[in-house]
Amino acid sequence: VVTALKNQNTTAPVGKVKGDLKEQSIRLIGRIESPQEFQSIVIKRRGTEVVRLAQVADIADGFAEISGFSVRNGNPNVGISITRSRDASTVSVAARVRQLVAEINKTLPAGTR
Repeated sequence: VVTALKNQNTTAPVGKVKGDLKEQSIRLIGRIESPQEFQSIVIKRRGTEVVRLAQVADIADGFAEISGFSVRNGNPNVGISITRSRDASTVSVAARVRQLVAEINKTLPAGTR
């Protein structure tokens, strides 16, 4: 199923396919504009037989499930992990991160930092 979705669409992240032991992200190009359009995606074809996604999966539009949660001083927060490239200086990366955080802070709702 994941391979069929990847082969037919690949650019924007839109969701995940969950199995018993693993989870895979799905990315789409924007060709599909509504959850109903997922129903007709062909996931297998053998001669004249066609299996569509709606026959093997439940398709629903909803909110992303929370897969992790971070709290600092009793308040929810967002964590960002930054790894410098091999040819970058730790000091220059830290300075640039501080600049970007200052820019982002200007766009946040009042009381958020």
